[in-house]
Amino acid sequence: MSVRTVGNLPVEMTSFVGRREDLTHAKNLLASARLLTLTGMGGVGKTRFALRLAGEIRRNFSDGVWLVELADLRQGELLAQTISSVLGLRDESTDPVGFLTEHLRARRLSALFAFITEHEHAEQIALCFVHFTERHDAHLLKAIALYPLGAVRWRKGDVASATALMSEAIRLYQMFEHPGMVAVCIEGLAWSAAASKPDRAALLLGAAKSILQYSQMRLAQAAVQQVTSIVEADLRQKLGNHTFEQIHDKGQELSYDESVALALRSGIDREPQGKESSTRAGLTRREQQIAALVADGLTNREIATKPVISQRTVDAHVEHILTKLGFRSRTQIVRWLDTAERPD
Repeated sequence: MSVRTVGNLPVEMTSFVGRREDLTHAKNLLASARLLTLTGMGGVGKTRFALRLAGEIRRNFSDGVWLVELADLRQGELLAQTISSVLGLRDESTDPVGFLTEHLRARRLSALFAFITEHEHAEQIALCFVHFTERHDAHLLKAIALYPLGAVRWRKGDVASATALMSEAIRLYQMFEHPGMVAVCIEGLAWSAAASKPDRAALLLGAAKSILQYSQMRLAQAAVQQVTSIVEADLRQKLGNHTFEQIHDKGQELSYDESVALALRSGIDREPQGKESSTRAGLTRREQQIAALVADGLTNREIATKPVISQRTVDAHVEHILTKLGFRSRTQIVRWLDTAERPD
């Protein structure tokens, strides 16, 4: 007997080929997040990917998976009413955002947002998203919202605004210890710097790559790679391949903290320190030690007998390690340490 599914997803008329690894990663993200944003250039398949992902996870959400078309939206402030209409909600309140929020709070719905930066009303929609997060003091969601708004502003040539938005997103992601998304935002800053400050842009791209090589956020990286590749090609033409490589390599030598300082223009004159893969991934010294013990096969209880530290604190440290590295299992920590030098 077939199980009835709730929602409004269209029937797929063509086969979906490849991107299995991206789909798996996106499913893992949605297991612990209420919102997933897909960004990228036009034509890379964001909507198609989002629909396939939504179709594969729909059985996990008893209240359904819904597609909200934004192509005909002309006013950003009507976003809440548009979503309510798709969900079949009759809103007669004076606070459409509050009405929708209260409804969603009691439902098990997937939150999947495919953001099209080339949409003619993309800026207005993104700005509405930012204002929503500000009204509800949703700081992590605000970081997520600031990135597409910055990308839209950059695409329109408003480099100063794009830089300010990406920088604010970095500060917020820092609060929640998300180095992978910090790196994606640093790449966004490189886009903005490319036209007038190619040296800085090349340095930022190197810094971002240094962080991303230890991140498991493959989907976020893939979403911006097309733009970054175009920017890098332009920089190579302006600077010459040899000069670009020199500056880019210098950026890769920066530690995680130095990369953030460079991006936010604080302490950028410091000489880069030696490479230390764990530090670039954003782990503290204690977290590096605990990661090594995890890799040795010790349980949290066993780790607690090593340093002078309680098991509850060990639990918290292990959770932080998983979050910072974008991992979901202890096995991934073991594999990561196989390619990185263990702390002394």
